[in-house]
Amino acid sequence: MARSTGQGMSLPIILPVLAAALIVNGCGSHAGSVPSGLSGKHAIALTPQQHEIVDQGVGEMMDRVMPGSSREMRLRGIHAFVLKPGGPVQVCGDVTPGSGSVGELRKTFPWYLELENRNGVPVARRGQVGSDKLKRAKVLFLCRDDRLQQG
Repeated sequence: MARSTGQGMSLPIILPVLAAALIVNGCGSHAGSVPSGLSGKHAIALTPQQHEIVDQGVGEMMDRVMPGSSREMRLRGIHAFVLKPGGPVQVCGDVTPGSGSVGELRKTFPWYLELENRNGVPVARRGQVGSDKLKRAKVLFLCRDDRLQQG
């Protein structure tokens, strides 16, 4: 037997109605929401100029981690997204150091790079290569695609 709420309706009836109301309410527009129906990460395609900045930025980060590793490095799994229109472009992927690197030869590292637009020119603002456990965890967290929407 269903437990009464004291208002003449039982809990099994109220809960589905409440859940449906919350779902429908969540589909409407709210003040302060992201324009153009975007919420969360929205996938974008990089321009050739942005690709060039990504190559340079990841190369510089890799050379700081392993000197000489940017020569012949390979970038894979590149995906880019924005959190809001006009905001910075977040770019993620994996990098395999080139043959000139010393140490962890041919190990693949995750990375992320943030690009901003300065006077119409893409500029690398900040980034990280997952070269140790903490940095790897940070990169993987920032680059997770559980909320990624294809654009």
